[in-house]
Amino acid sequence: ALPISARVGEDMALRCHLFPKLNAENMEIRWVNSRGNSSALLFLHRNGKDENEKQDSDYRGRTELLKDEIQSGAVTLKIQNTKPSDEGLYTCYFESETFFERARFQVNVRVLGSEPKIIVGQAKGNMAQLTCKASGWDREAELVWRGEDG
Repeated sequence: ALPISARVGEDMALRCHLFPKLNAENMEIRWVNSRGNSSALLFLHRNGKDENEKQDSDYRGRTELLKDEIQSGAVTLKIQNTKPSDEGLYTCYFESETFFERARFQVNVRVLGSEPKIIVGQAKGNMAQLTCKASGWDREAELVWRGEDG
């Protein structure tokens, strides 16, 4: 599975295409997200139209299938307002009576923390205490202090 990073609150676009290029207008195109032992239907395009009555409620109103390139076998699933729960293994299926193909993507959702703030403490002679504060990041930050010369 191809790893893809997405940030919380931003839109995510997953492009899936057939090789060799085939017209996918009359194929069933299905997107599924697997998390642990469960899977969620994100989008279903069948018989030339979108059929999302059985779409998982977490994705309702946040997904769109971009079909600009469907005649050459490519579609893009757009997910708006990425959530931490969107992380998982995404599978795109193309299926017809005579054809079946799939592609998988591992989506890792990153939380964007607060902007770092530098606090200057009381100076003592030519020394000052500098403190850097940031919160909400999904990884421990690395901090490098540099002088005037960089």
